[in-house]
Amino acid sequence: MSSVIDGIGYDINGGEAWVRSLERSAPWVVIPPVVMQGGKDIPVTRICKSAFRKQHCLEKVILPHSVKMIHESVFESCQNLKTVQLGESLQQIGKRAFKDCTSLEAIAIPDFVTSIGVNAFRNCGNLKSVRLPKFLTEIKEDTFWNCTSLEAIAMPDFVMSIGVNAFRNCGNLKSVRLPKFLTEIKKEAFLNCMSLEAIAIPDFVTSIGVNAFRNCEIKNVHFSKKFASRPDRDDLFNALFFAGLRTREVLLRIPTK
Repeated sequence: MSSVIDGIGYDINGGEAWVRSLERSAPWVVIPPVVMQGGKDIPVTRICKSAFRKQHCLEKVILPHSVKMIHESVFESCQNLKTVQLGESLQQIGKRAFKDCTSLEAIAIPDFVTSIGVNAFRNCGNLKSVRLPKFLTEIKEDTFWNCTSLEAIAMPDFVMSIGVNAFRNCGNLKSVRLPKFLTEIKKEAFLNCMSLEAIAIPDFVTSIGVNAFRNCEIKNVHFSKKFASRPDRDDLFNALFFAGLRTREVLLRIPTK
């Protein structure tokens, strides 16, 4: 069953309301936690694929705590969208959800989100501040590609993998905190991060892909004593990590205690 309430289109499925589309032009949209259908309150739990795609007038969106899933391409190419408030019950952000939102300045992702799709924030050129959820386990490929205003990223400790091109072309990225339990950095993950000057490699990293830090200005690499004692350390770094660094000299810091 479909309905339009206050200019927002909904599909009613199994006792849940899914936002299907925006049927009016408005700079601000506030999605309600429930809609009335047949005399009953129906919780709003999902934003459907491409529901707000290319809504160029949209500047601010507030989602209720009832929403658990943002499907793919929901806000893709909303070029004037500056502010998004996500509800605390959100669990999943689909691929390309905020791709090409070139005015988006900040995003705070709730802690129950365990999956962020590929290309989710690609080409968000004004994105300066990102708060990642504490239970996230993977930064998927192309997630922050071309986020050229991003200056710092702190990844939660449970992230185990950083995908291909995850932070490619983040030219102003100066500070990266890699997570405690990280095991792999895939190829070209930080390609062309030309402002990045230092990195600390966690203990459990076993794979660093080709050109992972190519065209970075890294001058200072910190290893833990445990990591530095690994027999495969040279294999990890000689051909992979240092390939294509813009700097000729790199200071390796290995603690003695």
